[in-house]
Amino acid sequence: MENTRTFDFDGGGYYTVTIDDTEVKLDGYTLGSPAGGTGTECSHTIDTTKRAEFFADMGVTGGEGLFLLLDTYRVGDWVNLHSVITKYQTDSFVWVETDWSDSINVTVALTGEAKVGSILTAVATAISSEGTFPIGYKWYINDELEGTYKVIELADDEVYTIVEGDRGKFIRVGASASDALGFNSSSNLSKSVGPVE
Repeated sequence: MENTRTFDFDGGGYYTVTIDDTEVKLDGYTLGSPAGGTGTECSHTIDTTKRAEFFADMGVTGGEGLFLLLDTYRVGDWVNLHSVITKYQTDSFVWVETDWSDSINVTVALTGEAKVGSILTAVATAISSEGTFPIGYKWYINDELEGTYKVIELADDEVYTIVEGDRGKFIRVGASASDALGFNSSSNLSKSVGPVE
């Protein structure tokens, strides 16, 4: 059975570790690079032929033990881990320079009437020089036009149907997008509609 965990470390970056019945896969992402880029990513796979040796070198008996150990790691520990990984990896080392400085421009607006029973629709785009990105949505509600809006639970689609409990309130939607690694992200809020009739 596959199990994936992500471990953040100080200085900007993280490791994603996936363990299943046949292999251990470790993907590292760090901000900055020796070549002067804005980020690097590396990927390593340790298959069944080296898994037991890798676990033994790490001082653990299996995948769960490795996850518990990694929970305690700090920056220097991740550097040391990298040298252990490279001793046992069974695939070719992959190291990629990545430009995470390209910003994503997110725009979002609402269409629809502010009336009970009406459907509000978020019209959003998320674009950078790298292309377009998938968009996530959160809907918000407040008693007043200004002030702190609270999240509407379970409302995370591009459409929202106004219910009786929303009467007299103001609603808006947030749109967010990020690159596949999560280092480059952006979000924006629509203007509010209301008060709901």
